[in-house]
Formats: sequence, C-alpha cells, structure tokens
Amino acid sequence: MKKSLSSRNNELIKEITLLKNNKGIFRDDYFLVEGEDLFLMAYKRQVVAKVFTLKELNLSDDNLEQYLVTQEILAKISNFKSPSTIVSLVKKEHNPLTKGDILYLDNIQDPGNFGTLLRLALAFKIKNIIYTPKGVSPYNFKTIQASKGAFFYLNLYCDDNYQYLYINKDKYQLIATSLDNNSINLNNYHFTFKKDNIIILGNEGHGVSEEILRFSDTILKIKMNDEIESLNVGVAGGIILYNYYLDKYGR
Repeated sequence: MKKSLSSRNNELIKEITLLKNNKGIFRDDYFLVEGEDLFLMAYKRQVVAKVFTLKELNLSDDNLEQYLVTQEILAKISNFKSPSTIVSLVKKEHNPLTKGDILYLDNIQDPGNFGTLLRLALAFKIKNIIYTPKGVSPYNFKTIQASKGAFFYLNLYCDDNYQYLYINKDKYQLIATSLDNNSINLNNYHFTFKKDNIIILGNEGHGVSEEILRFSDTILKIKMNDEIESLNVGVAGGIILYNYYLDKYGR
C-alpha cells in the first residue's frame, strides 16, 4: 500500500518523530531503523510496519505501508544529520532465550560498544543476550547501526536487579571479568561446556558490579602491558569471545 506525504505536521510524522526520543504511541512496540541494508534485513524478517522513502520501492508485499515523503520529512524523522533515503518503523521481536550460552551486558552505557558486542556475539555463535535496564537500550539508533544487523538475529532479554542471574546461577557457569589481581589470566583459562556459560561484561567506567562478582564461578582478565590500565569493553569482549569460540568450536 503506497501513500504520499508532504506535510511535516502530519500526525503520523509527529508520532514517528516522538519515537526518536522513546515517546509517543509507538514507543512500547516499535523502533526506527535507517538505511537500505537494515530495512532489507527487517523486511526479510517480516517485521517492518511502515517505511518512509524518497522513491517508490519495488516490494513483493503489497500490504506493507509505504510512504513516499519529502527530504524535509526524512530529515525530521531521522536521527542523523545526513538522513538516509529510507527510514523504517519496525516491530520489536520478543524472542525468548533459548538453550545455550549467554552474553550478559552489565550496565553498558555506550551504544557503539553495545552494538559492537551484539555483532561479536553473533559472529562467535552466541544467540542469547541479556542486558540490564540501567544501561543503553538495544533499540537506541546508534546501537542498531553499530550492530550492523546482528540485532535482528539475537534473542534479547532485559534483566532487572540481576534476577535472572540469581534464579538461574546454578544452571550455568558464570564467567565475569575484572582487573583485580586475583583474576585468572585469559591465556591460562579454557572455557568448559558441561554447563552452559554466561559470559559477563561490565560497565565502561566501573566494570562488572561487585554484586555479580561475588557469586561468579570464574573471574577473568586479559593479560596486557602494565602501561595500559584497561581496554574498551568492545575490544575486551572481542578478545574474550574469540577465545570462547576457539575453545568451543576448535582452533
């Protein structure tokens, strides 16, 4: 279904604009993605509700609401200074966690780091992601862009007050990270798989919370030059997840 919109004051455009700040009628069930690549990924998963474009798209789904809009409207609903030619309203998928290993993101603040870690998780075959509500949202537009589409292939679960960890900690091997001197160097550690693993990465400034560290089974750190205090959590996560992948799927 194709329609044309030319007014920046159209009620639908107003609501889409509110969604950029997590407000309005769409906030609980939808989010925005920008660009053709992300649109196509969402379209293949049949989760695009509406798409706003400068030029008509040749799509097989005639029921998809396609709005032909002006450059001014795209600029209004876009999160970027230089808007792409496509902005899509996408339904949130609520896929349950499945059996298998989990990447747990404890209060990650930077959307670029969050998105990078989602991409790394998919690259190294972890489909389950748990995040905490005090960190950045996975639906933040910068998170989605940084994930390069990995976002659409993962199971996301928000864990308030670490309840999932408390309730399920005996079912998993909990592996946290810390710069503490008593932590095990990653190069001296091999992941095991008698239980599923939860790999826990922490906040950029404060690391994994003390509350989680107290009941973790293993605490790891990355051996590095003493002149460097710490690594970016996206970089550290990549190193840890790569070692996990090699231990699980072969070197």
